[in-house]
Amino acid sequence: MLSADERDRLWRAMNALKATTIDNITVWDLHTLVHYPDSAPGAHWGPAFLPWHREFLRQFEVALQREDPTVSLPYWDSTLDQGKCYTSLHFHKCVHSFASPRAEYSSPADNRRDEAWRLAFRNSQCNP
Repeated sequence: MLSADERDRLWRAMNALKATTIDNITVWDLHTLVHYPDSAPGAHWGPAFLPWHREFLRQFEVALQREDPTVSLPYWDSTLDQGKCYTSLHFHKCVHSFASPRAEYSSPADNRRDEAWRLAFRNSQCNP
């Protein structure tokens, strides 16, 4: 499990990616855009799924480490947190950081509608 300090450093690095821009798009949004099926058609539903996502996560971790070299992506132990994203010690703050404090949502996907985390590009799968 991550310590409170490790979680805080990870969240700070994630927030820094959301604040850092390249050609008027945040580093966070660039990683999000690369993951869409239109951008990476071979990444899903085929033999490239695992190696593509392994490399995607490695690149995401490298971006986080540019913000804080001590940060690494934690392994998700699904036996501890499966189906518990709102109560998970690891993901609770992260999931709820997408939502406004007064909002109630039925799923994590609904949380992405908060203005602070809106993506800076339009795509048929986001920002309706």
